[in-house]
Amino acid sequence: MNISAKKILLSVVASMWVLIPSLVLAKIPNDPKMDSIPWQHKKINAAKAWNKTTGSDSVVIAVIDNGFDHLHPELIQNTWRNTDEIPGNNTDDDDNGYVDDVWGWNFEGEDYNKDGEIDDQEKRGNNKPRPKVDNLREVSEKTVHHGTIVAGLTGAVGDNKIAGAGMNWNVKLMNLKVVDNDGAGRMKNISRAIKYAVDNGADIITFSLVGNLNQERTEEIKRVVDYAYENDVAMFAAAGNKGQNLRQKPMQPVCADQSLEGKVEKVIGVSAIKKSTRLARFSNWGPGCIDITAPGVNMSSTVIYNPNSGLNKKYDGSWSGTSFAVPLVSGTAGLIKSLHSNWGPKKIYDTILNNVFNSKGSDNQVYKKLFGNGLLQAGRAVEEAWNLASADLDIKGLVALDSNGNIRENAFVDLAADMDLPFENIKGEIKKATRIKDHTLLVVEKEGGLYVNHYQEKEKKVKSNSLPLNLNKEERVEKIEAGDIDNDGQIEIILMVTDNNGQTRILSFSIENKAVLQRSYY
Repeated sequence: MNISAKKILLSVVASMWVLIPSLVLAKIPNDPKMDSIPWQHKKINAAKAWNKTTGSDSVVIAVIDNGFDHLHPELIQNTWRNTDEIPGNNTDDDDNGYVDDVWGWNFEGEDYNKDGEIDDQEKRGNNKPRPKVDNLREVSEKTVHHGTIVAGLTGAVGDNKIAGAGMNWNVKLMNLKVVDNDGAGRMKNISRAIKYAVDNGADIITFSLVGNLNQERTEEIKRVVDYAYENDVAMFAAAGNKGQNLRQKPMQPVCADQSLEGKVEKVIGVSAIKKSTRLARFSNWGPGCIDITAPGVNMSSTVIYNPNSGLNKKYDGSWSGTSFAVPLVSGTAGLIKSLHSNWGPKKIYDTILNNVFNSKGSDNQVYKKLFGNGLLQAGRAVEEAWNLASADLDIKGLVALDSNGNIRENAFVDLAADMDLPFENIKGEIKKATRIKDHTLLVVEKEGGLYVNHYQEKEKKVKSNSLPLNLNKEERVEKIEAGDIDNDGQIEIILMVTDNNGQTRILSFSIENKAVLQRSYY
């Protein structure tokens, strides 16, 4: 929304660039609006992503917008709550500078005491980010739903038989209101909201708004974007809906990292396509600002539900704008983050941008201006992340991964105690490593001894075993694998051990319940 977004129905003119990805569908939620998978989810292979993960409530996505209906039956379960704050005691319990910010914050100053002025205290906003729907002006009747649409596309609860499903069926959405019901507001509020999101634990920020700024405000946005990026927060921003070249007329925050040479991706800019996979006529575009494209026309999502005010729908369609393309991308980032809690923005960005669909044709420069790297393919990106997931299993402190997420042999590893692993932390050097499906196997040298460590993530829990290897001094581990070596239907750990004379023997360990040496043979 150009600090103002409306429900728009467009007859979009043809464009010369066309994207046609192949479609693979997998896991489908049981929600009635998902009986026929919405076109936007088909285009990006969302169901394939859901087959790997449907998200995690440990991932926090800040929705910086005009506020969303966090009491909506599709959103309340997935709404972030500040558990360090005691509701209604008029005290800043967590000392974060905001009183009673249980459900987020409304940064849009209002004349709450109705004295005709907005004093300094009122400029700070209040703890009520849910949009007001009483006495709506005609212009607000559509735009008031904007943040709720974005929140639903990002993280409406899935598979609950109510309405639809967001990209993340499980997530925590932080409600940060920075503009009013009409979509108008001060860009300074965005800077404050970004800092709030970072300081209060957001992993990802989604911006479905843009604005023209003077030099001073532009620099302010860039500083706070740098602050978020340096604190490992991934950011995704709408291109805007004026059909203009952002290279010539930059807007914020989508162009906060604008540069053609040596660019460090800090904010991923998102343009919009229509169902024919051509660029939507309204979508802004431009090199240095646009990094990816996603569906943004005729979208369906949650809307404010308040029967007492005549708002009786929980879910509605025909919404268009780059605002609604962004949550598909930030939502994909949320799915990836659910698999890798220790990944920062760069790794998340690379995984998304390296797994797009594109058909660049003969003029790659023109293509990149419109679509960036290409069309979001959530299925591909999440699948790649899932394939790497068992390499770290969300174990904080595992510094044994290379830049591609693969386990590095001869790396130092420190397993964090807060994972509740049923063995003492291992601090040592990885000698051998492998990953078989959801099994991660490490041979770690610690204090002169070797240990076999096995991890398996299942149903959001990490099963683990650790067993010392009592090898002869001249023996070394050549290879570690996992498989059903004796055809009993159970997975075993298999090690190939070689001595100085080249004599090789095979060690087999059961990994059911606990690691037990089953057999050793030459």
